[in-house]
Amino acid sequence: KLVAASELYDPQNELLCVIFEGSESRLFPPEEFRSKEWLRVLTDVGLQAGLDRKTFISSAKSLQAKAAAEKRASPETPLSPALSRNAQKLVMYMIEHYWELQNASFLGDIADIRFVPVTPPAAFSNDDMARGAQPLSDLVRFRDCGVEKDAHLLFTLKPVLQSALTPPQNLWSRLGIQSPPKKGEALQHIRRLITSDNGSLERWAYKDPPEEVFRSIFAYLQEHWNDISPNIKGALKDLPCVPMGNRLAKPSRLFFKLSVDLAPFMFEVPRGFGAYDALLKDLGAKSHPSAMDYAKLLGDLHAETSNQPLNPNELSAVLRVVQLLMACAAGSEASIPVEFQEEAAREANSLLESGDIFLPDDASVLRRRRELLYNDAPWLSKRISLDRTATVNRLHPRVKFDEARALRIPRLSTAIIEVLEAGFVPEVVLPTPQEELQLTETLSSAAFQEVLASLIAKDLNESGGVTNKQDELERVRAALLGLRVNFVKALRTRFLLKEGRHDLSSDEAGSLFFVDEMDRTIYLAIDLFPRSLQPGTAVAMAIQKLLMFDSRILMPISVLVASQADAIPTLMPLLHVGEDDASTEDSGRGVPGEPVSALDAEMLELKPLRLSLANEIVAFQDEGGQMRYAQVITPSVQQQAAAEESKGADAVRAVKLRVRPGEAKVLLSSEVYSFRRAGERKASSKPFALRLPMQRKDTPENLAQSSLLQQASTQAEPSGEEKSTREAPSRGDRLSGPVPKGVLLEAVQDLLAKADMSLSMDAEALMRENLQLKEDLRKASASTATYVEEIESLEQELKQARDAMICPITNTVMDDPVLCRVDGYTYEREAIMQWIQNHHRSPMNRERVREDDLVPNRALRDAIHELRSIKSSPDDTA
Repeated sequence: KLVAASELYDPQNELLCVIFEGSESRLFPPEEFRSKEWLRVLTDVGLQAGLDRKTFISSAKSLQAKAAAEKRASPETPLSPALSRNAQKLVMYMIEHYWELQNASFLGDIADIRFVPVTPPAAFSNDDMARGAQPLSDLVRFRDCGVEKDAHLLFTLKPVLQSALTPPQNLWSRLGIQSPPKKGEALQHIRRLITSDNGSLERWAYKDPPEEVFRSIFAYLQEHWNDISPNIKGALKDLPCVPMGNRLAKPSRLFFKLSVDLAPFMFEVPRGFGAYDALLKDLGAKSHPSAMDYAKLLGDLHAETSNQPLNPNELSAVLRVVQLLMACAAGSEASIPVEFQEEAAREANSLLESGDIFLPDDASVLRRRRELLYNDAPWLSKRISLDRTATVNRLHPRVKFDEARALRIPRLSTAIIEVLEAGFVPEVVLPTPQEELQLTETLSSAAFQEVLASLIAKDLNESGGVTNKQDELERVRAALLGLRVNFVKALRTRFLLKEGRHDLSSDEAGSLFFVDEMDRTIYLAIDLFPRSLQPGTAVAMAIQKLLMFDSRILMPISVLVASQADAIPTLMPLLHVGEDDASTEDSGRGVPGEPVSALDAEMLELKPLRLSLANEIVAFQDEGGQMRYAQVITPSVQQQAAAEESKGADAVRAVKLRVRPGEAKVLLSSEVYSFRRAGERKASSKPFALRLPMQRKDTPENLAQSSLLQQASTQAEPSGEEKSTREAPSRGDRLSGPVPKGVLLEAVQDLLAKADMSLSMDAEALMRENLQLKEDLRKASASTATYVEEIESLEQELKQARDAMICPITNTVMDDPVLCRVDGYTYEREAIMQWIQNHHRSPMNRERVREDDLVPNRALRDAIHELRSIKSSPDDTA
């Protein structure tokens, strides 16, 4: 067959050879016409040496047909390397010679041809992503692809064109390439990313690290946030979508400040995401955690772990969360700003009081607080079986006793009660042994009870507790009142859960001693005692169970209880216990509620206008006229603000005091006594002598003044363990900060009464009028100061707004501001583009920058334009 030279391709063109090789070799001159001389002749008469439009389209269709044939033959096998290379060469030829190929229909003709080599997107199992490292394995249309700059927003949905295979941007729309991707596609891609592998990033196989991918995603979400539907916003808030190490974290578990590392449950927002603070806040990130956040985290973990044990890292993090929750209650959580500490303390104490908190048991399984007991009696654990009930578990041993107490966890020894076995009646040893009588007599002696109270108070205070001897003495007397000792031959007891009365006994063994609180009897199974156990020791152990003191002081108590009451004072120094009178008095110095010592009475002074310091030791006079120590409680935010408002030095104030361990009280500063500094004492000083205020008659004027205390007051109730147990509030109990003028006059009257003096009614009326005028002047001055502060604040905000509109490069107000994702700064578009072309790095942090890293700052541009329109408005000339 004879053909025209113009219908054949030059075999010297490698691209044409590889595309039309094989069955289509008839498109090239026969072998005998492939010498250089013949090819020159054929070229002169029309042989096609390159690709024109028609040839290019034929080449593309040829590649499409070959790819389809390979897929039919082996659907699971990637394209042959040769076919992939040929397709790459053809696309690169099109990009390089586009101006030679283009005409009105060229792009439309090739838009539907599948000749673009790509790797299909992962179905997004990470195994599939790992396969993304394989050679190009499919031919698709341009419209089926995304471009490299959008890769982070669609690589699980669409194949991404290699940079070398990406046409010029001005051709994208005519080839069907969508950039940026459609909102629906981008959101579908984001959902695939954050819901795969249950939030794990351990098998992440995409070429770029997760942090880089999610920065692009956050930039997209932040730019389009207002266009996203509420349902999708809600889903994003509930799903883990922030990369933190090897996992994705929920935004609600991110905070801009954390004082303690709480991974893998709570995280501090990484600096790399600093440009997306607004978005992260919209998604649920907070400036700092609250007590409710800590409690909610424990509840969420309980639901997520489904009664499975925590691993060591999770357990450590949970215990840190528990400690932070208690720090919130104490007002000492470092993550929380000072101005929010008081609110956090109220919230935390409310949760600790009645909230549903989850804590780890001894198997590291999270349980409800009401299902846990603190194991303070290991011996008891060996005699009971908690498996008999599903409602009680032991608290994890890494939770300390003081933490368990703050968490309101009952102790095992108080939640489990020991009772005599039903039907069992102890057989009393007869005749009554003399030792039994002696033990009973010692328990009821005042000498033993005083020593016991002293030892308990001293041990508790040394171990970090707060108590005093007098309180402990009252407790000891109440516990030992009418208590007697009986020797019996045997005891049979059972251990019951106090709530529900479930029998938890795990053995049939009898007890050596038993305290019957109803019968006020300590039974000793004397016939079962081993030779090494003395009855006095058993009685001491019974008293320990009754009074719940530490076993550290058990030895001296067991010796004393076995001794004659009149021998106790002699034995105490021999046992190295007890204290002399001087140390007894000194140990109470400064302890809230203790009487003021004679030494300190010489230093007392009354200065009503003096501002007390937080935690300062002061004194007050109780209802009986006794001077007692107290401690100033750290002022609340409201008290501090009130002090600043009144300038502090010219007002009688309400002062919140700790008057006893666990009891707070609010008094007027005219009722609070301070101590002179040691250097100010005079040799002639005499002990402070006080007279009780004279009783005023219940005149209408006095009754009206007293009512002011209720009308003008604000609540100042203590929280947590500082709740007062008083029945009737004292004057000032409902006050905080500066006091009303009526109360001030009442304080003046009290001060004069202490010196046997009083105000006449005329003088009182004059003083009240004077105070009213001062109050009016103070309010007017405060209003003026407020207006001045507002003006200064507005001027500062205006300056900050103008500074934000100035380009860091040109130092002029911007026309077209763009945000650089790399450093978070906004620049004039033209200036930063020129900078990037010359330097390729950020002018702020010197990191590499591309033009693709710039996004329009539309909010700032609109603000600039609006400001300019206001300035140019004719109505603004004034």
